Amino acid sequence: MAERRIFIHLAQLPDGSVLAVPDIPPMNVGDFVTYLSSDGIATVIFDTNGSPFGGDSDMLVSGERRQLVKAGTFFCKCFIKPNGQPAIGWSEKNQGSGGDHEVKP
Repeated sequence: MAERRIFIHLAQLPDGSVLAVPDIPPMNVGDFVTYLSSDGIATVIFDTNGSPFGGDSDMLVSGERRQLVKAGTFFCKCFIKPNGQPAIGWSEKNQGSGGDHEVKP
């Protein structure tokens, strides 16, 4: 079991749009995961194809530590709320904020 810290940062694209992008490392069932961001409060939502943390859907907030319990590929939607600003992240119009978690047995 390893400790995994997934950092989520804001990235501006050439067209001016801003994404919340996670740096997702290789992971295994049993690893502990914490999401962090220096750009604000990060929120990660698994509601597309289940959650590696065991539920059909899950929501985690910056600093929350959880253990991976399911193997597979799981898509997360990422959001960052900078101090005093609205949240920036995944939407139907802008689906680039987030990424796949590949969890090995």
